[in-house]
Amino acid sequence: MLKVAFGLGRITEYVFVVTKGRLPKRSMNLLNLRELFKQLFVLDSKDMSVLLYPYQERVAKHLLSGANVILRAPTGAGKTWAALLPFLFARQQGQQFADRMLYALPLRSLASQLFSSTNEACLKVDWRPLIPVVKPEPATLTGKINITMQTGEQQNDPFFQGEIIFTTIDQLLSSYILSPVSLPRRLANINAGALFGSLIVFDEFHLLEPSRSMGTAIEMLDRLNGYCRFVLMTATLSDQAVSWLACRLKNVEVVALDQVEIEEIEKSKKSEKSKKTQTRRFWTYKAELLTAAEIMTQHRQRTLVLTNTVSRAQQIYKDLLNQHRPETKICLLHSRFFPADRAGKEKEILVRFGKALQENKENFILVSTQVVEAGMDFSVDTLHSELAPINSLIQRAGRCARYGGEGSVNIYQVENDLPYDNTEMRETEEYLQRLPNEPFTYLQEREAVNSVLGPHEESVLSQYANLYQRRAKINEAIDGSNPGAREELIRDVNSINVIVTAQPQKIRFDLPGEWPKLLSVPVGTLRSFLTKTAATAAAPGEQWVAKHPLAAEQQTEEETQSFSFRWPELEPALLPSAWLVAVNPAFARYTS
Repeated sequence: MLKVAFGLGRITEYVFVVTKGRLPKRSMNLLNLRELFKQLFVLDSKDMSVLLYPYQERVAKHLLSGANVILRAPTGAGKTWAALLPFLFARQQGQQFADRMLYALPLRSLASQLFSSTNEACLKVDWRPLIPVVKPEPATLTGKINITMQTGEQQNDPFFQGEIIFTTIDQLLSSYILSPVSLPRRLANINAGALFGSLIVFDEFHLLEPSRSMGTAIEMLDRLNGYCRFVLMTATLSDQAVSWLACRLKNVEVVALDQVEIEEIEKSKKSEKSKKTQTRRFWTYKAELLTAAEIMTQHRQRTLVLTNTVSRAQQIYKDLLNQHRPETKICLLHSRFFPADRAGKEKEILVRFGKALQENKENFILVSTQVVEAGMDFSVDTLHSELAPINSLIQRAGRCARYGGEGSVNIYQVENDLPYDNTEMRETEEYLQRLPNEPFTYLQEREAVNSVLGPHEESVLSQYANLYQRRAKINEAIDGSNPGAREELIRDVNSINVIVTAQPQKIRFDLPGEWPKLLSVPVGTLRSFLTKTAATAAAPGEQWVAKHPLAAEQQTEEETQSFSFRWPELEPALLPSAWLVAVNPAFARYTS
């Protein structure tokens, strides 16, 4: 038995008593599980979508019997509830299944969407346990369940104190290495304690960066094996990668769907009102660049346009505005919007493209980047996508005909391969050129991933067969001897905060609420901007393009401190060292 104490800071203290080895097994009544699922959705019993899929029941059985799970299922097949339901079921039954559930996603927008939908469903259920528990929590007494969200934009649970916490990969892994992105160093060990005894879910596991976040996640799950339980979920990992992970991580059950089960899921999507058939997606590769004219020619009701870079999305959006019909609504979404503007756009997208209004006549075109590629629950009739690696294309296609019916997926050449690997792009292109003129099924998707990415993924993962080097680096981070741990072990955030202002010297950094809205812009984009703009700008000293802050001496009077900065003009060579850049409104602007 191991007693682990964390969080001996000024806020709180977590103490867990953990038994090393397999966590206790629990029995499960399938009828009760199915009844809970119906309560969560309160749908007409004739609606097949209220019924649990067999694979969702298998996931629940494995988790409640003490095993970990790797789940591979098609996009839109209900993976989220396969992970949530066992925890909720145990909570309702009054079983000590896990202290909390940490649900980690690669994008903030996905965390926000799942937080909202899970809250909405759980409000329909009385969570006072059917079996009385000793010393019930306050939430148990009131019949509520505490669901929280912790991301960079919405930090309502910085210490992971909720029962179900939706968070990002960055927040979870940075907490594990005692370098949490939302807490100071003196409180860094509190969140690490929350991992013990938890059910940890990695959604869209294939999107983790192999050399950074994926390696750290594998090391974490290996180290904590027996002290927590986990679920890895994916739609596009190769057979080779899944087999390797199952062997390396131990005590793992792989849940995969066969053809019969996939066909049953597709049948359940059929709507009596719409008379939709099972999902049929037709993929077409076009040896030409994506254009606004092509988009408008094929537009029916709901169209999604996906580009590989923000600049391409902006250009396509402008071109569409110049030639679209007034009755067609066009929306642009990417990562370079203020949080409030981005949230408003995401809300409109889910309203227009969401499942509840799929029967409505829409006339809407969404132009976006990878921010909607994975996890967002909406459906379009037509998808236009720039060429990307095959796993990314499959994720993108998952937004087309997601709720059944027929969809068109059109893939186009690109001028350059950025931001993707050249080899993966070329091999994907060669595969697409051989596609037959028939629906592209889930089994064909798996075959494509195995063919194009299987050997590469297995080779990348093999570097973690021995975790000695990765563990040594993580131990350095935990000891506080590696200040660049987050960038090295999780994600290289190669971006800089940008403000658009003519008078940066008037910004007060020492007063709450005085900071301006900031945008995160890649270093490469800023460098290109500065280089191009320098050629058209006035002579140096007459009209500046960009400035950066350099700290001046601190002036101390009694117990107050004022922080001041000098704002010299920014030379492109100094860009990597800048933490903030002010851009002159004469050369750049922001619009929602």
